[in-house]
Amino acid sequence: DALMLAGGPTGSAKLTKIRIERSGAPIMGNEGLQQAIAQGRTIEQLSLRAGDQVVVPRKGGGLFSEPTMRTVSILLTLPVAIYGLAQLF
Repeated sequence: DALMLAGGPTGSAKLTKIRIERSGAPIMGNEGLQQAIAQGRTIEQLSLRAGDQVVVPRKGGGLFSEPTMRTVSILLTLPVAIYGLAQLF
């Protein structure tokens, strides 16, 4: 339901690699998650918390692949963090 509320998977979604992360670390994925979805388990039954993220990687490894996007997001976050720290001092 959460995935569908977010607009559903795109044609480039690699649904066999869907996972749930908490604080950037995978907490559930692959077969376990697919079984839970097929069984219709609820958020409570999966012990999910606010802030957990459903990650649906893209097929292939092109420019917008998951590793590339993570690297880009880290590189974009660093200057903002440095600027914020500089403003404190």
